[in-house]
Parts: sequence; structure tokens; C-alpha cells
Amino acid sequence: MNAHSVAVPGSRSRRLLCLLCLTGLIAVVGCGDRVGKLAPVSGTVSVGNTPLTSGQLRFWPETPKPGAAMETTAAIGSDGSYTANTNGRPGAPLGKYKVTVHMPPPDPNAASAPKESGRLFNSSFEGPNSTSLQVEVVASPSPGQYDLKVTR
Repeated sequence: MNAHSVAVPGSRSRRLLCLLCLTGLIAVVGCGDRVGKLAPVSGTVSVGNTPLTSGQLRFWPETPKPGAAMETTAAIGSDGSYTANTNGRPGAPLGKYKVTVHMPPPDPNAASAPKESGRLFNSSFEGPNSTSLQVEVVASPSPGQYDLKVTR
């Protein structure tokens, strides 16, 4: 037996472990979030003709990209305006989306807490399977293309 054919106990296991770690690292680094190019998405949200003054939007892709860990959301400002972000980057990938609207729970200790128990908008807008809000993110949107109207 020559020196090259002598097996050191555990060396095969170490090589296998190193190979598995390297493969895992390549998979994690190589995949990324696969979001790709983003187009700007801004608009307003209103109930009838009144701006919705707080809340959160979530954009659900009609056709999710395989392997993409994508989350497109937007905070609704006090004037009803919003700007979408995907994984912390401004904009959204091109494509068709269902849009859901979520309101933060009211602060019962706030002086301006609403006294009425009524909802600001219909609860159907809160679920991706029940919302009727849809947008198509395009490279060159027309004015008002991303404005959203919810109903009571």
C-alpha cells in the first residue's frame, strides 16, 4: 500500500461535509430573491371620494415567479397616497396583481380613536381570494392607473 491510498479516518466524511456546505452556500447566494427589474408604482386609495388615511397594501402576483421570495407592499399615507416597495426596494415587478388592504387595529387609548364601531371599508378587500382590486404594473403607466377605490 502506498501513501496515496491510505485513508485517514473521517477524511471522507469531512470532504462530504465541506461539499454539502459549499453546495448550500452556492444555492443561497445564487438564488437571491429573483425579483429582477422593478417599475415605480404609486397611487391613492379612497373610500368613495374620501382618501383612506392609514393602512397597508399588499400586492399578490397573479402568476408568482417560481423560486421568487417576493413581497410587494405599500404604506398608505395620511393623504391616501402610497408607493409600493418589493423586498425593501422601490417599485414592483411588471405583471398583474390582486391588491389587499389592511388597517391597523385602532389604539383604544388614542384621543382621536373613532367612537363608531363601523368598518371603513368592506372586509372583502382584506383577502387575496376575495378582493376585487387589481392592477397591472407596466413600464409606462397612464396617470391614475394605480389609484384604488374601495367600498363600504
